[in-house]
Amino acid sequence: MRKSLVICASAVLAAAACFTGCKLNESQISAIANQAGIASVALWIGVDNPSSDQKVVATEMVNVIKENASTVVAGASYYEVMSPMINTYIDSNVNEQYKLIARLAGGWVLNGVDMFFVMYPTYSTNATASAKIVGSFCDGAIIALAMASDDPIIKAASRGMADSAKARKALQ
Repeated sequence: MRKSLVICASAVLAAAACFTGCKLNESQISAIANQAGIASVALWIGVDNPSSDQKVVATEMVNVIKENASTVVAGASYYEVMSPMINTYIDSNVNEQYKLIARLAGGWVLNGVDMFFVMYPTYSTNATASAKIVGSFCDGAIIALAMASDDPIIKAASRGMADSAKARKALQ
């Protein structure tokens, strides 16, 4: 019990230090971005429950975002800058029946990236470093897209969405 309290207190102090000015190194911020990518896309899967084919299209969109992340200047919105490019890609390369899901997946990931930089604004000031962080976020997104529907993370996201729907219904 005492050991658990010491570990918990250490974690709280470490978190407080980071929130009050701790500078994360490249591997630390990349690991956080990777986890954020997993969480963002797992939530999308929990919301929309995409089919296997739709996940393949979403993975393609994530790869397009990752490959073109360096086109965004430091501090700019990834959604604002990359959406036109994503839409052009979709119009030229994605089968008609999957265009809507491709736009949704691309937009979801770009919004997730923008939210990441809202939470960690100091890491958006260098375009080269930002592109690496976006790459890590996208790697996490691809991990989530490859998860089975019975993966504990996907099940938790789906359960969380179902619980939210029940709560909203109860309030009506």
